[in-house]
Order: sequence, then C-alpha cells, then structure tokens
Amino acid sequence: MSNIVRLTLFFIGLTVVACSHNDATTKAHEPASEPADWLFRQRAFPQGTIDGEAWKTAIKWRKQQEQQPLAKDLSNRSWTFDGHSLT
Repeated sequence: MSNIVRLTLFFIGLTVVACSHNDATTKAHEPASEPADWLFRQRAFPQGTIDGEAWKTAIKWRKQQEQQPLAKDLSNRSWTFDGHSLT
C-alpha cells in the first residue's frame, strides 16, 4: 500500500477513536444543577412573592366584566401601577 493510503487510514482510525469518547464519566462528576429562578423573579416583581389567590381574583373580575355592558368610554377603567414610579 502506498503511504498516502496508510496515512489516510491512520487519520480515519484516529478520528473514529477520538469521536467514540464516552461522556458518561464526565457527567457523573458534575454537580446537580438547580433550576434557575429567573421566571420566579419576573413573576414576583416588585413584591418578591407570588400571590396564590390572584388567579381566583382575576376569574371573579373577568366574570364581572363579562356581565357589564361594554363601555364606549374607556376612561373609567382603573389601573394599579406597581414598580418604579416615573417621578
């Protein structure tokens, strides 16, 4: 066989051996990851807690809104601002 064929077979074999490395040994030593709390922080801003009763309150509010006729003037709607003030 020519040297080019031998060299090609050597690199193919080397590639196969290098790619067949098992990651199970490296994963066994990694510490268990904890879930990120960024979703909680988004939902809990600015109070730092999530109100468990808010769902029930929202359902009651929605049912009340469905029973009332649609107001053409939206200026009577109330808003509750939380978080940083603009002033």
